[in-house]
Amino acid sequence: MSENREDNQAGGIPGWLRPWMHWRFKRFWLLVALLLYTLAGFFLAPWAVQHTLTRAMADTGRGLSITQVRTNPYALTLEMTGFALADGDGETLLEFDRLFVNLQTSSLFRWAWTFRLIHLAGLHAHEERFEGSDTRFIRLLTDLAGDQELPEEEEEDAPPRAIIQKLEILDARLGIIDRPTGDYQAVFGPIRIDVEDVRTLPDHAGSQAVVLNLNDADRIEWRGDLQLIPFRSHGQLELIGADLPNVRRFLDYYLPFDPLFERVDVRFDYAVNLVEAGLSLQVSNLLTEVDGASLTLDEGGDPVVRLAHLRANGGALDLLERTASLAMVSLDGLSVRAALREDGSLSLLDLAPPSGSTNEAPPTVDTSPWQLRVDRLDLANGRADLVDETSEPDLALGLRELTASLAGLDLADGTVMPATLSTLLDSGGHVAYEGDLTLFPGLSTRGRLTLEAVALPLVQPYLNPIARVTLAGGALDLAGTLAHDPDQLLSLAGEMAITGFELHDGVRDERLAAWDRLQLDRFELDWAAQRVNTSVLEFQGLFGRFHIAEDLSTNVGDLLVASTAGEADEAPPLPAISVGGIRLDGASLDFSDFSLPLPFRTEIRELAGDVSTLSTTSSEPASVKLEGQVNEYGLARIDGALDAWDPTQQTDITMTFRNLEISRLSPYTIQFAGYAIEQGRMDMDLGYVLDQRQLQGENNIVIREMELGEKVDHPDAGSLPLGLAVALLKDSEGVIDIDVPVEGDLDNPEFRIGGVIWKAIGNLITKIVTAPFRLLGNLVGMDSEDFGTMAFQPGRADVSPPDEEKLAKLGEAMLKRPELVVEVGGSWAPGPDRRALQEAHVAADLETWLDANPGDGDELSTDRDRRALEALHAAAAPGEPLDALQAQYSAAPAEDPEAAPVLDEAAYIAALRERLVSLADVGEAELDALARSRAAAVIARLHESQPEAELNVREVDPESVETAADGAVPLELGVSTGD
Repeated sequence: MSENREDNQAGGIPGWLRPWMHWRFKRFWLLVALLLYTLAGFFLAPWAVQHTLTRAMADTGRGLSITQVRTNPYALTLEMTGFALADGDGETLLEFDRLFVNLQTSSLFRWAWTFRLIHLAGLHAHEERFEGSDTRFIRLLTDLAGDQELPEEEEEDAPPRAIIQKLEILDARLGIIDRPTGDYQAVFGPIRIDVEDVRTLPDHAGSQAVVLNLNDADRIEWRGDLQLIPFRSHGQLELIGADLPNVRRFLDYYLPFDPLFERVDVRFDYAVNLVEAGLSLQVSNLLTEVDGASLTLDEGGDPVVRLAHLRANGGALDLLERTASLAMVSLDGLSVRAALREDGSLSLLDLAPPSGSTNEAPPTVDTSPWQLRVDRLDLANGRADLVDETSEPDLALGLRELTASLAGLDLADGTVMPATLSTLLDSGGHVAYEGDLTLFPGLSTRGRLTLEAVALPLVQPYLNPIARVTLAGGALDLAGTLAHDPDQLLSLAGEMAITGFELHDGVRDERLAAWDRLQLDRFELDWAAQRVNTSVLEFQGLFGRFHIAEDLSTNVGDLLVASTAGEADEAPPLPAISVGGIRLDGASLDFSDFSLPLPFRTEIRELAGDVSTLSTTSSEPASVKLEGQVNEYGLARIDGALDAWDPTQQTDITMTFRNLEISRLSPYTIQFAGYAIEQGRMDMDLGYVLDQRQLQGENNIVIREMELGEKVDHPDAGSLPLGLAVALLKDSEGVIDIDVPVEGDLDNPEFRIGGVIWKAIGNLITKIVTAPFRLLGNLVGMDSEDFGTMAFQPGRADVSPPDEEKLAKLGEAMLKRPELVVEVGGSWAPGPDRRALQEAHVAADLETWLDANPGDGDELSTDRDRRALEALHAAAAPGEPLDALQAQYSAAPAEDPEAAPVLDEAAYIAALRERLVSLADVGEAELDALARSRAAAVIARLHESQPEAELNVREVDPESVETAADGAVPLELGVSTGD
């Protein structure tokens, strides 16, 4: 026994261990296996893993270094630290600080690789693209595959069965270099991925979360669930960003501009499923917000587009249905700069990227159109700076406080979208539009356009190539219906007014033309049909200036800019223009002539009257009826008819001037006769007929109270013996009355109508006239035969400005002769007065009928007048049809003699009005009342001339008289002692 003990001790093996160490026992081999498993798991496996990976990478020409690999065969864990993979040129491909993998023994029971945890920390991946799809990682995968050919399989292998209970990727970063895009470089990270319960088992989903930091301020967050077999995922994706510098730098290579964002936030819910029809993707609850966006062209300068804030919400998308929608898109503080360049290009098109490949999509690609819809698009606080560089100088148009809205934006054909727009102009004024808009198949719109106080000087650059004038003022107000579609270029109808218009002479820097207000109650413009129709143009306070300089040049002729082009092309045909007429109220004309020995200047003011319908499609000339005051007590009238579009072809105008001060005409008499005029008054009746550019004129001139001044010594003065001519031309009553006929051919360059008339006037001599009221006239310095004769226009009882002066002077004379009584008896001229009253009745009946039957507000004045006149004719002559009258003024168009006759509206209306005048009933009682009204007007003016005195005025019975040569109805005053 002691010997056995000694043997055990000698072997160095405790006795209790000896049964395990004997090779004949199974327990021995179990112990050996356990020992080998421990040694291999703790020591051999780390070496094998590191050696295998290093050798595999070395075979591809890449270097791999691993600081440490540790395995635990009992915990089934693998830990790898200090992993660094370098490409063949030494550039780092992949590196990480630590990888920890924990495999579960439950893998044996689940028939699936089951990992409790996969943890990766400090992952840094570096990818570089060279050309096309050639990248460092693709090269690595290609080299790893070597010459192996993948077996062809009839059916796709199912993915390995795997369960990852938790996957963590912490502090990961992805570095990218893209050589084709200008050596673009960016680093994305840190990236954090937390995934729980990822399975490749069928019908199982787990919840995951991913955080991708694009830089210090920008990140992408994803939260949701993911099922791999079959593939489906639901969740929420959110981009929380600042200025996205890496994304902007990448896009900058492909875009001709540099985008900048202060902040971009995008959030949406999604659902993606792999179905038989393909990939099903549905997006909902999309919310996008962008702050401080701008687009700047690559060549630099100020941003072309700025946007303070964009918000889009309520977005949805369905990939299979190819539909996308947004509930609301709002743009706040949008600012745009655009220019129309001299070559006709638009600067905004510089923002468009260069056109790419035009290869057609593969046949399998679904090319059906997307259905896009935005329920509402709003723009607030916008601004646009537009420049037209084709004008000289550049026309700059600034729009501020720009607001717009578009409801139901839809790209489907025929979709009608309500739209509004409103803006203020930097130059002054407000523009608004409200209507409907259709984008496809062709752009069309119809709505209400409103312009309020739009400053006209804005268009000055467009006037510079035409004339040397300056638009110093003017504001446009317009309200109308605008329409546009592919067939109708532009249609605009409504009302407009231009106020405060002022046009300056750019050569002399003085006012050339102006008016207080131009009112147009209705206009219709059809651009495609080249047609313009308007109602009456009503001018208030119209002003014009005509100036003749010392060198005989005129202010109008100097203003036209000579054309630099060659021979002018043939003038295009006139569009179809119909103007309802022109009405003047308070107009004035400033005329001056500095080419005479003494400068001459006169003014016609308070000019009022009408011009009838002007039409390029009618042969009926426009009638003209104007009346104004010349200087202080002079009168001017213009009556007749003319073809407004070519006056030299058809014009018949009579101009009447009364009570003109001849002393103002001294510059002309000096030029032609060498004498100045001390005093005198003149009446003129000028009649001109132009037919096919041939002039026939009849001018009657009557001069009274003329006193010659001294002979004027002047180099340009004439040498006519005016004194002798005065003695020869005086009639027994001291009046010079002469007719001056004028004729000529306007195509003759030597013909000058002004020279002909003033040469005849230079031969006129005047004489002091003895008249019934000569004594009274001498008392107040007014020696005139017609001092006691008042002149009234047929049908009127208002006292004219010249007669107001007579009555004022007569009042002064009556104070010097208090014993005298002035007898006033009314007068009437049966023919002219009856005719004038008939016209007044027709005008009154027409106005009354129109007030009772206003008709359509959009009706043109021509259509309205015809409707009213035909109704009045039916009432006045019920048994007399108008067919014959219409046939009289109907004819086939000149270009198509075989066509059906077309009614000449203007001529027919004129004839219809004339027929109604002839039917109007004016009796003797009405003529008597007119005569007494004239007497009452004269008596009232006499008393008004001396309101503090008791003038002796007596009314006597009226009488019938003949009209004077000028068509006026005379009223002769009488004088008695009161007996």
